Amino acid sequence: MDKKIYHYCEDTGRYLGESFAKVSPLDAKQGIEAYLIPGNATDIEPPEPVDGKLRCFVDGAWEYYDIPTPINEPEPTEEEILQLQIQDIKRELAQLDTIVNRPLENMILHQMQTAEYQPYSTELNTITRKQELRQLLQSLGG
Repeated sequence: MDKKIYHYCEDTGRYLGESFAKVSPLDAKQGIEAYLIPGNATDIEPPEPVDGKLRCFVDGAWEYYDIPTPINEPEPTEEEILQLQIQDIKRELAQLDTIVNRPLENMILHQMQTAEYQPYSTELNTITRKQELRQLLQSLGG
């Protein structure tokens, strides 16, 4: 015969659910009724749920705890949003610099103007994107 057991969180003791423990075969051979109850489980039945409360197993007994209210983060200001956008643009520009750095970009643009060089599409796309980002950065005041 199986025995109903109740699982709880290792860190908080919060009730997680129930299952059934099997009889220990070694103990059963010796005529002892013992069950295989895993860690973070108990055969002590938790109390009924209560609105706004958590059921937690602490020091061998079930207790009710208030459910913590979430902390509402304030909405970012327009200035904070602007600064985040500027940071994102600068970060992307730095990443693009690993593909085509500024001196190479200037050389390619100069050679394109004199028709001496036809850049690879990756170079051209990178240079175009960097120019767009610089214009956006300038319009944002960064």
